[in-house]
Amino acid sequence: MTSLVIEWCQTADPDLIDTLTHFFVSHINPAYISHSELQSGRAITTNEWHSNISEFIRNDFIEALIVNNDPTPSIATARDDSGALIGLVIISFPDRRFEHTKFARVDDVVVSPHMRGLGVGKKLVAWIAGQLKAAGVQRLFLESGVNNHGAHTFFKQQGFEQVSLTMMREL
Repeated sequence: MTSLVIEWCQTADPDLIDTLTHFFVSHINPAYISHSELQSGRAITTNEWHSNISEFIRNDFIEALIVNNDPTPSIATARDDSGALIGLVIISFPDRRFEHTKFARVDDVVVSPHMRGLGVGKKLVAWIAGQLKAAGVQRLFLESGVNNHGAHTFFKQQGFEQVSLTMMREL
């Protein structure tokens, strides 16, 4: 890989939504599941995706790119020399009524398996952090599935630190 193009998604093109959805669903596994996937219905257990995961993800992209109408970009993509999608990051800006420190949340980071370990994720996270810092964001949060050990190591290497522990009880 000689170059990497990272940019915000600024379009609501249905083909782009389909491409993002396919990429996302094709490159995740059950270790990725965290409490937000369980809360949103994307997953039905801590190690099983919902059978309609593609529909959930597609609706998330539609919400972010079409329905939301928020001028703040929330999806960034990484493409290789040929223009092929090799990574994406989804950012959200939680309800700001209660914040004392401007923050954002990394909802999802997905890198194509054949590109992992080549610096794509590192460049994506650094780019996102730079963009958000320039916009006045002071803190960047994320969550990760309890069994996603590779992601935990990666995020610690990018300067993230554990600040809480989320627990769940089935009723």
